[in-house]
Amino acid sequence: FSNVPMWNPDGFVAVFGNAVFLCGLHHYLPSMISPLEPQQRAPGVIVVAFSFCYVLLVAICATALTAWNAETASVCSADLGGNFCRIQPLYNLNFAPLSVGGGSVALFLLAYPAMAIASIPVAAITTRNTIGQWLGIAPPDPEVPYTISNILLTLSVVVPPFSIALITQDVQAVIQYVGGYAGLSVSFLCPLILLIRCRMALRLDNPAFQDVDRPLKSPFGNKCGYLSVVVVYIFALCMVTKKLFF
Repeated sequence: FSNVPMWNPDGFVAVFGNAVFLCGLHHYLPSMISPLEPQQRAPGVIVVAFSFCYVLLVAICATALTAWNAETASVCSADLGGNFCRIQPLYNLNFAPLSVGGGSVALFLLAYPAMAIASIPVAAITTRNTIGQWLGIAPPDPEVPYTISNILLTLSVVVPPFSIALITQDVQAVIQYVGGYAGLSVSFLCPLILLIRCRMALRLDNPAFQDVDRPLKSPFGNKCGYLSVVVVYIFALCMVTKKLFF
């Protein structure tokens, strides 16, 4: 453990850039909460589930630092049984020299991220539909889906990531900028704006709703909670900017 850094603020941008992509979990919250009975236990169930995820992430990071941080090579050997290296931008690349199972374990770990390709169509469709709703563009008729607006919306979602993939292989550089700014805003500001507008549309601040039983009411659904989110957002934005440009 002597080679494990206890505190390294220089890695804040990379960590935060990766962490903001977990904002995709927001999409699963409604489907997680809706089927639960009784609803009063929903917050506890979510806390337990997210706590398990947090423990797993911490365990992966801790074992990675313990195992690879003392390595001196910048790139791992591509040969079985070869030299290991420092933690790579894509963590699975650290396991390339594993000779367990005749290299089958290393091959599985190296190829595992490619399985994420299966989720790209779903993510593209969801993003396209969301952009369409924001722009006030009506969805096309299912019988005639090949409309100009639908094609342009789909291309606006698909073309940018594929263009970036063709230009660079430095994944962490992309994550630092995209996750550090766009992801930061999507994770903090967009949900906050949606929450405030939804509460205004439902008139939840109306005195008539004060006596309504709302078991899932958030303790942060007030001006103090909103201000806390904005303060954290500004702090993270300053940290990201300082790291990238100063």
